[in-house]
Parts: sequence; structure tokens; C-alpha cells
Amino acid sequence: DPAKENCFYCTEHRAVSREAGKKSIVLLENNGILPLKPHNIQRLAVIGPLADDKRNVLGPWHGLPEEEQTVTILDGLKEAFTGGEILYEKGCEIEGEDRSGIEAAVQVTKGAQAVVVVVGESIEMSGEARNRSDLSLPGVQKELIGRLAETGTPMIVLVSAGRPLLLADFKDMVYSPYCSPDLYSALPGGTAI
Repeated sequence: DPAKENCFYCTEHRAVSREAGKKSIVLLENNGILPLKPHNIQRLAVIGPLADDKRNVLGPWHGLPEEEQTVTILDGLKEAFTGGEILYEKGCEIEGEDRSGIEAAVQVTKGAQAVVVVVGESIEMSGEARNRSDLSLPGVQKELIGRLAETGTPMIVLVSAGRPLLLADFKDMVYSPYCSPDLYSALPGGTAI
């Protein structure tokens, strides 16, 4: 049916996808920072290699979606926090040892009332015949989180990955009250968060 084929990004399908995204989020711990109330936050920092990434949040089994249809975490937060200022810095890449963006992310975080950090895996790290021998966060993402935590800004950590990752280090970090292995949030993931 051509009408159904043209409905892939229609309002009804996006609503179902958004609801599935909401239900797939796992709250590991909340030390009182959640839920964020937009009217109480004038400046929100959004940091991390996956915060404004339209491709990797789709996951390895995404088929042939149109990346421009993806709502990133940053997009979703901008939609929810219309009365305040959203400050964004990538901080680092998903992989690699480049630390050159961490200091800018720290400075942005210092000026915010709360920070949402979005870290995790790329789609190439998960899926059929794509295994990793190390289940910790790749690259310097853990270091990024540690540096942001030193600011004392209340922090929410979102983890987007195709498998459970070792998050024991976060459990002991009182500054990291929320980790969500959202296992890829799909097209409207930013609004689900």
C-alpha cells in the first residue's frame, strides 16, 4: 500500500516511536535532580559526542532512515527548555584520544545550573559481527565526565549504546545521578528524553 509506505515519518508513527523511546529509558539512579523543570533552569549545558548526533543514535539496525528526520537530544532539550538558554559543547569525539574540546565543555558547564552529558557508542561498535572486547566508554568520554563533575554542576548522564556498558564508575560518582543506557533512542529520541 503506497499510502502506508509514505507514512513512515507520519505523525502517528513518530508518536509510537517517541512512546517506545520513553519506555526504553532506564533510570539507574536519581539523587533528586530529576525531573528537570524548565521553569527552574535559566542555563542548561548540553555536552557530549552524542548530544547533537543524528546518525549514531539510530543504532546499527536502523535500515535506511533519513538522518534529517532524527531529533537529537540537543534538539529535544531546546524544544522543552524554551524559556532558558541552552549551552552546547561537544567536548570530545566518541572514539580517539583528542582532549582539545574538554576545556571548552568545562567552561560552558561552569556557567550552567545543570548539565546533560550524552555519551556512548557509535553504531559501528554494535550489531552483527561488531563486538568490542572492552565494555567501558570508548575514547576519552569517561575523562570528559570526570572533568565536568569537578565543576559541581548537577549532572545527568545519558548513555546511548547498543549493549550494556560498564557503568560501575558512575555509580560511585555522587555527581552523576542519572545514567540511561537508552540503547539508541531512534528518530524522535530527543523528544523522548
